[in-house]
Amino acid sequence: MSVVMSESILNNVEGGGVGAQLNSSLGISAVHCRNIEALDLETVGGRVRSSFMGAGNSACTFQRRLDSFGIDVSLTKMECALDRSTPVVFSHKPIGGEAKLESGLFISDKSSGDRYGEFRFYSGLGAKKYQAPECNVLVFDAESLKSLSNTYHRVKGVTQFLRDLLDMVPCKDLSGYELARDRFSYFNPCDATTNGFLIFPNLPYIDFREYSEEPMILKERKSGITLGVWAIHPNQNLSFIEEICTQPGVRLDGHRKDDYANNKRALYEIESGTGIKYLSSVLDLVEGDVPMLRKLKEDVVCNLSEVYGVDHVVDKVKLFFHFPVAEKTATLHLHVWVNKAEHPLNNARSFELDEVIECLEAGRTMVDMILGRNGGKYLVPVTDEIGSISGIPNFGKVKNKFIFNIF
Repeated sequence: MSVVMSESILNNVEGGGVGAQLNSSLGISAVHCRNIEALDLETVGGRVRSSFMGAGNSACTFQRRLDSFGIDVSLTKMECALDRSTPVVFSHKPIGGEAKLESGLFISDKSSGDRYGEFRFYSGLGAKKYQAPECNVLVFDAESLKSLSNTYHRVKGVTQFLRDLLDMVPCKDLSGYELARDRFSYFNPCDATTNGFLIFPNLPYIDFREYSEEPMILKERKSGITLGVWAIHPNQNLSFIEEICTQPGVRLDGHRKDDYANNKRALYEIESGTGIKYLSSVLDLVEGDVPMLRKLKEDVVCNLSEVYGVDHVVDKVKLFFHFPVAEKTATLHLHVWVNKAEHPLNNARSFELDEVIECLEAGRTMVDMILGRNGGKYLVPVTDEIGSISGIPNFGKVKNKFIFNIF
């Protein structure tokens, strides 16, 4: 049975099944259920929650229709009766047409902590990327990971959009800062041998119009909150950090070399002679970085609470690194998601911050962690530049086994 939101309201009960068309441009499909109470959809805390209206709601047209058929089944009974081993995914899907991935997905996935009838939104950009029909298979061993780390450190120049922001040249992120300065914060280094971190909204995975909204309500929006936290090496131009850093006694020039503003340097040249690593990916993290990572988590949690009103008990917060990454984004960055859906292909190459800390504290390495997942085998969409990195162990194309079945 399909529940398709279109331009009119229509009830249809046949043989105990329930179908409805609701007033919205969003087309969604749902599981066929027999003898259920009327389906209602509402937005709650950045999620879409479906509920089944009780018999006491006599004012509801749906309920009066169902009452006439003697249908009275509770939500709890339905949850026990239905198979929730696979996610339920709703999409914008015209009748008889294909799913419009660019409009995003609504996903209810028990394995991600979603309750029965609770849906979270996944961005259209992410949906188009991770619903790719084919993926490249990357199979790593210790030697290939060492080679990839060296490749990252030979990248010329800091990640471009980050470079533009740090240089304060006209760009979308700088425009966002002018609209909402409280969304941009710098976390000081843990000590004189580590990187600081810059947190700000992750374009293009958000709607730029969010900058004009009150930050405390963003966690209630369907798209939730999407931020990036970027490692900042001190031996580079930091005009933007100097602009926003108001804490007294903080020096940003202590490790600068004469050519600090030259963005044609390779990453290994930026770190050379400073005693501070340029963090290009999780491969650069070692046990000695645990204090830095713990401080990073504390800073992020505090920022989410103070700026966005995030409640870590109520809201769904996910902090993770990707691996592998493209050369153009080879600066260590933490993804911060609040009240967002997840895609299994994205999860397959995500390493949560707590897991990384636990691994390093136990005396294991990131190489151990990467090779310990699925035997070192990773899938990336064929459209992703990662599969084209020189020397990366790409074993060719396979079907995307993580693709959602969209009703």
